[in-house]
Amino acid sequence: MVVPPLRAFVYCMLCPFLCYPIAALYLWGYYRCMRTIIFPKSYRRERYASNVMYGVQKRVYDARQRRIHETTVGDADEIRHALEVTNGARNHFVDDPKEGGVAYFVVEQKIMRPEALFTGENWAWAFISDSCRFLTPVLLSYLFVPSCRRLGIDIRLWFQGRLRWWQLRHPVLNFFKSYRDYNNAVKRINITKPPPKGKEPWTKIFRVNHLGAWLAVWGRFTQVRDRKA
Repeated sequence: MVVPPLRAFVYCMLCPFLCYPIAALYLWGYYRCMRTIIFPKSYRRERYASNVMYGVQKRVYDARQRRIHETTVGDADEIRHALEVTNGARNHFVDDPKEGGVAYFVVEQKIMRPEALFTGENWAWAFISDSCRFLTPVLLSYLFVPSCRRLGIDIRLWFQGRLRWWQLRHPVLNFFKSYRDYNNAVKRINITKPPPKGKEPWTKIFRVNHLGAWLAVWGRFTQVRDRKA
């Protein structure tokens, strides 16, 4: 039994301690796949089949209109005639000696045997498929190893009574808690802005001016009292 990669990721998010058995399960499955893989073997027989596919194109020069007309040949007798005219020449036009202004272009395609094709490439596709299928959940489980260690330490402290249950660093709960703390910090920074540098706050300036005015009034009052005395 193998847990799908997405489901394994969800299981590790809910319970980080499951990353170890999930990784072990996938490593065991990958080991079994590597044991049954068939590596490429040298194919010593003829790689291509005896039947060959031909593509023939005919070029005719019209001296009256001074134009060249090209058509694809589909008739079996004309294809046989084109092969006789080219006489083994491929991928270029060969003039027909019997008909003036006529040339044939022959393309030859060999067909590889299926056993020769898949013997050399099937193992590579199997290796890539098994690696993506089994090693991807192992890497996802490895990402949860630090979270598993932190959660284990917090659970040990919680059993000792040194930590509250809402302070456990669980991957999912800690994500929402960190997001909330981040929003609170940003809100606090936006609300309490520090005063601009090089300037005093207006409250301090008001206190200084108010105190100076009271001192001036008190000095004037004492002068008037001394004169009366």
